[in-house]
Amino acid sequence: MHAASCPPAAALAMFLALCGLPTVAQRTVQGRVLDARSDEPVPFAAVHLPSGKHGVGTDLGGRFTLWVPAGADSLRVACMGYRPAVVAVADSMLVRLEPAVEQLRAVVVRPGENPALRLVEGAIAARDRNHGPGRRAHRYTSYGRTVFTLAVDSALLADSTRIAALPPDDRQAVRFAQRQHVLLMESATRCTARPPAQRTEEVLAMRVSGLKDPALLAMAASSRTWSIYDPLIELNERRFPGPIAPGATERYRYVLEDTLVQAGDTVFTIRFFPRKGARFDGLRGVLGLHAGDHAVHHVEAEPAEQREGLGMRMRQVHRRVGDTWFPEQVESTLFLNALKVGSYALVGRVRMDLTDIELDPDLPPSAFRGADLVADRMEVRTDAALWDSLRTVPLDAKDLLTYRTIDSLGRAEKLDRTVRGLDALLRGAIPWGPVELPLDRLIAYNGHEGFRLGLGLRTNARMSRRLVLDGYAAHGFGDRATKYGGGLTLRPWPDRDHELRLAARHDVLETGGWSFPRPPALLGEESYRDLYITRMDAVDQLEAAVGVRVLEGLKLWLGTERTDRSDRTGYRFATAVGDGITLHDRRFVTGAMTFGLRLAPGERTARLPGRHAVTRPGRPELQVVAWRAFDGLWGGGRDLWRVVLQLGDVHRGALRWLAWRVVAGAADPQAPAPFLFNLRGTATHDLGVGTPWAFETMAPNSFVADRFAALHLRLGLGPVLWHHRYSQPVPVLIASGVLGALDHPVRHVGWSFAAPTDGYQEVGLALDRLLRSGVVGLGVLGAVRLGPYATGRLDDDAAVKLTLSLAL
Repeated sequence: MHAASCPPAAALAMFLALCGLPTVAQRTVQGRVLDARSDEPVPFAAVHLPSGKHGVGTDLGGRFTLWVPAGADSLRVACMGYRPAVVAVADSMLVRLEPAVEQLRAVVVRPGENPALRLVEGAIAARDRNHGPGRRAHRYTSYGRTVFTLAVDSALLADSTRIAALPPDDRQAVRFAQRQHVLLMESATRCTARPPAQRTEEVLAMRVSGLKDPALLAMAASSRTWSIYDPLIELNERRFPGPIAPGATERYRYVLEDTLVQAGDTVFTIRFFPRKGARFDGLRGVLGLHAGDHAVHHVEAEPAEQREGLGMRMRQVHRRVGDTWFPEQVESTLFLNALKVGSYALVGRVRMDLTDIELDPDLPPSAFRGADLVADRMEVRTDAALWDSLRTVPLDAKDLLTYRTIDSLGRAEKLDRTVRGLDALLRGAIPWGPVELPLDRLIAYNGHEGFRLGLGLRTNARMSRRLVLDGYAAHGFGDRATKYGGGLTLRPWPDRDHELRLAARHDVLETGGWSFPRPPALLGEESYRDLYITRMDAVDQLEAAVGVRVLEGLKLWLGTERTDRSDRTGYRFATAVGDGITLHDRRFVTGAMTFGLRLAPGERTARLPGRHAVTRPGRPELQVVAWRAFDGLWGGGRDLWRVVLQLGDVHRGALRWLAWRVVAGAADPQAPAPFLFNLRGTATHDLGVGTPWAFETMAPNSFVADRFAALHLRLGLGPVLWHHRYSQPVPVLIASGVLGALDHPVRHVGWSFAAPTDGYQEVGLALDRLLRSGVVGLGVLGAVRLGPYATGRLDDDAAVKLTLSLAL
């Protein structure tokens, strides 16, 4: 008897039925987990069967998707800080967890008995393998959403009786928070990167409530963010040692809190916090680590010590891409406690979702030419279809009302003009229609001019993005002289950082001073040296220069100038013209060619609509200026040369930092003093202000050289002494030295100085931020002169000064 044969059609049907068995045997449920009191999403909650199998974790929005067996009728939902709940299975679920009122139990960790430590050590060992964005070439699309709203408890928002009982200001604030946000911003970008340094990101679209032109805030669209794998995590000018960085187990404690079985893997939830007595700026929070490869599944972190007025909280969810891991959702929350409406502070939430992640794409070198962030071609007002394709979560009624009302308010109150004004202030100017008033032209002080009052004007982008006209006038009350000048800057491609500059001025310049095309910041500590500049020459100058940014971190300048310098302090330059005949000059007319270079590897820039911006300076920074005067060029009467370079860097650790700077120069030995180098002394008999990158114990104008090399070192030890609201002293060790020479000292008449041929040395100690108020820190500095130029008299060799700093 033969076995019955199965027709082909029946066999195919049977095969399809067998393939469908898993689908019939399980169902897909979706849901969201919320805080029962505030209605806020609960991220990282564990959702699984009561048996502990087949679980998932919620994302940053509290959402989850889980495949459950057909016979399952309940799920267990748990999260740190909440009471676990068992809920009935439904296709669409909304779960509310009650916050746990009990305090976290005391932690006692004994050597050899902490399972969390073994897991963290595994994560540290696997950092390179699991940190996809930091190790592998990649591309992705990002959708960013920023919301500023009032920090009102969601439970209060739903309780009309409690709202009615509030004071009028609070009641009005709560009703506003019920209806809408304060601000809503959306952005979409496409990022391409090849670690460690190659990266470019293009802003595809952007929308900001209340603004017609969101390009003013284009830099906020960047998806660049912190990484839990970084050895040092930088957030809002603060630097925190990473909890899974090498050496982290010496700084942090770890406690295993929970486990979750998910997709055949186990995710361990580990709480971390700084060790007792830690002397560093640390983080505390929760890590989710996979058991299989010790990769980070999720993380929530915040500073262990929040600063008054500004709190922070960071969250990330990671997912596997190929054989590594990428952050899929990133959220940062700022608690602006100093900004309140009624009794409610402002809170800002920045959420970034990464999609279309490609690993190891074929990226030609041309993919990384240009700026780190490109926003000059983005769509600022796009149709709903494009935004619907970019959004990972649709807008709700509150979002839509925010756009309608704030857009109307923006038109009525001309918010675009206000934002342009704030942008100008950040660039150091006061806007006034089509022109700006540079702040550095209004008032200044130096030892030669005394108080200098003036006014400057320059055109802004409202007149032209390509052409800038500027001018100024000022009067010094110390030298009783009036100064003026002006110029024209042509930028053919405003977003490419190339320019042609023509300028003229009747002003003063430091005798023997030097500067670079990129000056120090207006409010930087380096500007304090102006207080000690007491010798300046009167200058009439015409100049022309071209600046070209060759690479992101390299810019070159080439120019020419005619300068007429005159000394007004009694200095004369002696020139022998015959037997017994010496000519003494105090006026020097030169025609010269100029060259400048600034090299800063790794510098990040942004190409914005109408302008170019440096978003993060590169390091180390090298600046070079060369000057060559030719006899007969532009009517000049001298043949001279001069070169000066500066190289510096700052190395920051978790607690300490080291800053160093090397400055060296060489000039024509036959040059008059204005073309030599007046070494930067800042010592006076009065109580002065400490000045970085200068000599604290050297008297001004006492050392001049035609060639020199100087080294400055500053080692910050961090806030290791004590912490107080109004006092957080930071010890800084200081050391400086210079070696120089001067070939023809006898030719310089009417000015007594020497060259540091034997090497000038000094050391010091500063206590910065000894007193602190707001962002201003006040400290004290002591320095002493060493080596061959020390006199042995403490009152002559030592200097005591105040220090002023921005305590961010």
